[in-house]
Amino acid sequence: MVSSPQRRQRVEYKKPGKINVVSIGLVMFLGLLGYIGYCIWPSMYLSSEVSNLLRNDIILWYQANLRPSAERSIKRKKISDDLYKAIQKKGILDPELKLELYGDKKVVWLEARFKTRVDWLWLNKTWDWNHATRVETSAERVDW
Repeated sequence: MVSSPQRRQRVEYKKPGKINVVSIGLVMFLGLLGYIGYCIWPSMYLSSEVSNLLRNDIILWYQANLRPSAERSIKRKKISDDLYKAIQKKGILDPELKLELYGDKKVVWLEARFKTRVDWLWLNKTWDWNHATRVETSAERVDW
């Protein structure tokens, strides 16, 4: 004869306290992320500012790229000098700052290569961060 199934007894789990190993670990992890973000933010901000400057001047370089080579080289020098001064004004004083302007019939681009220093507070350490910020666009002419 088959016996009727018996009901299982309810399992009582021990509820964790509000402060436990997991919550302490999460707080420490979030604190570490905040520390890293706080230390790296100035370098990321400078890179973003340089990117904005390059985006503003890519239009001028595109227009200069459409001109004859003699005019283009004069415009290239002017754009390069103005960008160099604007980047230094933003706070990038890297002596190895390199600006590259390239243009042909298919593509034009501007690139700035520079280093920023990340200061790790409370650790008395510094780290040089290499940036290569580049903006490019198509150089093909659109005839309407």
